[in-house]
Amino acid sequence: MEIDFEFDEEQQDPVALPTPILKIAEKKEALTDQEFKAEQNDKANYAIAMERAEEVFTRLEGEGFRPEAAYLDAVVAALIPGEPSIEKLALSDNYVAYEAAKLLWLNQVVRDVTGAQIAAGEVDREGVAFFPSLFDPPESVANKRKARRERLLAIKEAAGGAYDAIKQEQNSQLYNALRERHKASTSEAEKKRIEDKFKRAGVKL
Repeated sequence: MEIDFEFDEEQQDPVALPTPILKIAEKKEALTDQEFKAEQNDKANYAIAMERAEEVFTRLEGEGFRPEAAYLDAVVAALIPGEPSIEKLALSDNYVAYEAAKLLWLNQVVRDVTGAQIAAGEVDREGVAFFPSLFDPPESVANKRKARRERLLAIKEAAGGAYDAIKQEQNSQLYNALRERHKASTSEAEKKRIEDKFKRAGVKL
């Protein structure tokens, strides 16, 4: 599994970061491939960013996080909206990562339809068809996961060959950056983590 995230600059160990900070594709200019139409390039970038978010959902679910059962986090988030410094201290790392990934995913869908970026206050309204709400039963959670998968697939298919071309370029940039980090690092532990990442991905360091 590839992990092409941007990481919080304050995080000292981005390679082994347990909770990715999803500034991801939002900070970077979208890559384009001149062989394809602008619309295909856009959709390719949307699909890739959505896949990055899905990787976070999969990891969190594997660790036992269930957004439909995150009662305490939901209450805290409702009591202190719009206060990032307080939220960072009061909310669980998994909840913060989930909500960031959710916002990233939804941004791509809105951009695909309107070209605009979703406002933070619109997340719940726009996401109700795709993401679990508190107390959702298992069947509803599964249906929303399926809806996300189908929407992602539709955007990916509309991108055509631009998807593979741009994703390959993004991965190339990531691995080149990790190679430079490996070369410059004085930490044997960090070097080992980078080496393990390449080994898992089947990519030559």
